[in-house]
Formats: sequence, structure tokens, C-alpha cells
Amino acid sequence: MAKTVKLPQNAGRGDDAPRAVFSAKIDAGKSVSEVINPSGATIVGIIVPAGWTAARIQFETSVDGTTWYTIKTQTGEIPQVTGITGAGAYAVPVGPLLAGVFIRIASVNDGGLPVNQVSAAALQVVAVQ
Repeated sequence: MAKTVKLPQNAGRGDDAPRAVFSAKIDAGKSVSEVINPSGATIVGIIVPAGWTAARIQFETSVDGTTWYTIKTQTGEIPQVTGITGAGAYAVPVGPLLAGVFIRIASVNDGGLPVNQVSAAALQVVAVQ
């Protein structure tokens, strides 16, 4: 399971919402991260490290840690973080990420097909309660 770090309140948002950062590594040659359990928190951002192989990010969910589903909106759209070409902090579509107990991050191309990372990518996933 990925590492969790608690952040102080009022860390730049101007409110008292508790926040946490989860580490989610995608190994070299893979397109899906290790599992994180946001414990009911809403994922709001991802920090992508240097060396990221250009790809979009989408999310998968599972209630048992074995069977995985791509997260979709109520209208069937797949929320993605787009425009990622290198290191940086990126906003995440909020609502759909409340689904499931476990979350994985997938690097994909424009068509939603897997993009393997050339180097290991240690993503930081920012969440608020």
C-alpha cells in the first residue's frame, strides 16, 4: 500500500479542510500505479515528477483490490488529467473520484490505451477530506 503524509490545515486553500498526500508509484515499463486508499478523501491534484513519459492520467477503482474499473462520470465520460508533458502539479476532476475504496492511477494515450512509463514515476496524490 502507498505511503500517506498528512498536511497541515490551511496549506494554501484558505479553509480548514484536512488534506493528505498519497505516494503512488508507477514502475518503469508499467502503466498503472500501486494501489492507494484515500479513505474517503477527495483527490484534487497530482504532482508528476521529472522523467514522466508524456501521457494523460485517468483513474481506476476497486472495492476489493482485485477487480478494477475505469472511473466514469454519470454520463459515461472518463475524467482525465490532460496536457501532462513533464514535472508539475496538475488539478484533478473532483466528483467521480469518490467511487470505490481503492484507487490506481493509469497513464494512457488520447484513446485511453496504456502508456508504459520509461522510468519509474513516483506520483504524489493530493486529497482533501
